[in-house]
Amino acid sequence: MALNNVSISSLNKKAYFYITKSVHNPHTGANSSQLVLAMTLWCMPYTRGIAQQSSLTPEQLDQPVIIVRHNPNVTEQMKVKYNDKIYNIVNISPDDSNQIITYDYLTLKKVAN
Repeated sequence: MALNNVSISSLNKKAYFYITKSVHNPHTGANSSQLVLAMTLWCMPYTRGIAQQSSLTPEQLDQPVIIVRHNPNVTEQMKVKYNDKIYNIVNISPDDSNQIITYDYLTLKKVAN
């Protein structure tokens, strides 16, 4: 999916990407899963037009989509902190154009508390 109207200067928000790692607690000897910051990327929100929204389900409307510069290290197993909320990555839609700089859509779903 080509993103013709995106420029580097449009990426003016930060998204924090975390991976889950098993961390050893030296006091108890137990291992526990923790989120560890893997990278920070500049991003921008993708806003769907009103015409496109009519065909989306309410659940899809609650899933924000952000645009990041293509990074092969971003995977669907990561968690994303965006606008002070933690999200799972539901889908990564890469830019398939032949441009030098390409961008990806990341569909996010809020992690239940």
